[in-house]
Amino acid sequence: YTQPFNIQSFNPTYKWIKGYAGITSMNFSQYTLANHIFTGGGVELSPKNFKFAAMYGRLKKASEFDSENNSDANMSYKRMGWGATAGYEKNGHGIKLIYFAAKDDPHSLSFVPINTNVTPMENTVISIIGKTVFFKKLKLEAEYALSGLTRNVTSPADLGTYPKNQLPYIFKPNATSQFFSAFKSSIGYNYKFFGVSLNYERVEPEYKTLGAYYFNNDLENITLAPTFNLLKGK
Repeated sequence: YTQPFNIQSFNPTYKWIKGYAGITSMNFSQYTLANHIFTGGGVELSPKNFKFAAMYGRLKKASEFDSENNSDANMSYKRMGWGATAGYEKNGHGIKLIYFAAKDDPHSLSFVPINTNVTPMENTVISIIGKTVFFKKLKLEAEYALSGLTRNVTSPADLGTYPKNQLPYIFKPNATSQFFSAFKSSIGYNYKFFGVSLNYERVEPEYKTLGAYYFNNDLENITLAPTFNLLKGK
């Protein structure tokens, strides 16, 4: 039985400390942990110009194969996730580093049919976000993310050639692993009643993070966004 709309969350706050406990969610960035609900705990610290955050919890609970209807539509492995961020921001300049990882427990199901496409997965994502200001009016922001995804952690060692590990020390690939990247940037200029920004985003085909429910990929967007203030800013 699944009731995803009942959420019990405890979020104590004291000065620059905020806690997360229960069935809750946190947001690191759209390419890493993007408001995925988890059962566990987390914390956000924002002393002065620094910002830190961390989380640990269960992203998905184990759901057994439906033997009565011979269906694996709702079957899923138990998935645990953890991550952290660290950032600094002052006078319009800032940098933020993000780490997120998730892994399914291949032993969390009592029965797995041979012909199922549901496999235990593993994911590690790192991201760097930066922004700065030039001449007090020109703003530049950018984010780059790299995701390593293993589609089956139980894959036999002799299945094929392992891909080159682009995330050494923090991710161990096997023959079903792939690496994907995503990038977005924005440059904007504001002057009195007029402003304009140029945005660029590129997400590689099949980019995926286990910290988000759904993700658009295989795209390249270029956006020009002018803004106007009229009637004395009203």
